Amino acid sequence: MGYYIKVNHNDLVDAANAIDTYIEKLNSNMKKADDWVDSLTSASWKHADANKFKIKWEEARGSSAVTGQLKKSLKNYAASLRFASDQYKDAQSASIEESRWLW
Repeated sequence: MGYYIKVNHNDLVDAANAIDTYIEKLNSNMKKADDWVDSLTSASWKHADANKFKIKWEEARGSSAVTGQLKKSLKNYAASLRFASDQYKDAQSASIEESRWLW
């Protein structure tokens, strides 16, 4: 038995693109924060506390940290949306081809 599913596959791609844009903005903002930390710890703050802060910042920027895990999850989610979009597009095309044989 077939099911009727109404999906605009372009909406799924748009959502994936929005996620990509969010990741780009996150990367840009984290780069600005990196630059600020580098500037702060190399110019005006040179004590042991500065070194500890910089080490903790670098740990927070790592791929296993929250930010890295968030980006990884968002990239996977965007890829899943694109995959679903392709699957729905292919199913719609196949359905159209099958219906042509009915005429």
